Amino acid sequence: MDFKYYGDGRFPLSHYLREIIGNSPVVNFVNFVQAISMCVSRPIPLGYKEGFEEMDLDSNGKLDAKEVFNMMRQASDSCYSWADVEDFLAAVDVDQDGKMDYAEMLRAFHFTETSG
Repeated sequence: MDFKYYGDGRFPLSHYLREIIGNSPVVNFVNFVQAISMCVSRPIPLGYKEGFEEMDLDSNGKLDAKEVFNMMRQASDSCYSWADVEDFLAAVDVDQDGKMDYAEMLRAFHFTETSG
C-alpha cells in the first residue's frame, strides 16, 4: 500500500479498495470499512483489521465474551474481571447479539459515528 496517500480522502473509494485488496475480486466487509475510513480522511489505524481477525479465534466475524476478555488482557496490564467484559460488551453491542463485530469495535474506539 502506498502510505503517502493513506487516508487523505483525495481519491475515490475504488482507489483505496484496490490499495487494500490488490487484484483480488473479493471485498470483505472489513476491507470495505477500512477503505471507507480512508476515503473520508478518518483512517482506521493500521493493524486494527488484522488485530480483530487474530482475536476472532473461531473466525466467525465476531468476538464473543471470551475473545473480548483475551483482547482486554492483551491491551492492558490491568486485571479485568468477567463483569468488566460483560459491561464492555453491553456498552458496544449495538445489535445485542452478545458479541462484538468489527463495526461495533470501530464504534467503540470512535472511528465511526454512533447513531442516536
